[in-house]
Amino acid sequence: LEGGNPEKKGQEVGMEAEEGEEELKKEIKRHPMFGILKETHLNCLKICSGNEEISKVEQDQLQRTNVEQENHSDLDLFMEAYHAALVELAREIQKPMQEAAAFMEVMYCLLDDMAGSPHARGGATGSTGE
Repeated sequence: LEGGNPEKKGQEVGMEAEEGEEELKKEIKRHPMFGILKETHLNCLKICSGNEEISKVEQDQLQRTNVEQENHSDLDLFMEAYHAALVELAREIQKPMQEAAAFMEVMYCLLDDMAGSPHARGGATGSTGE
């Protein structure tokens, strides 16, 4: 019987695929950009939750790539592209929050002016630095 058991062959192929996936996961975790990608992804989640806004310093750090290799593998290219996409996503997520914060600041100033608060009377030319 040359054909063998088709079910057994299917199981062998499945096991090989699982082993290949595990090896790929290990390779990704060992990649120099893995830590940067993880940190960038977590910052995106923090921004989405509204708990944190990425500072300019953090953005600059996250934009830097530490991969300085002559021959870029497919994994290198993927990791760099994924990192760029995450950085852009973080920027786009922040925009509406920054616009809303600026709008609220203007509204507070207008309400202060309308209410004749001491803060508004103290600085006739605009707000004082706090």
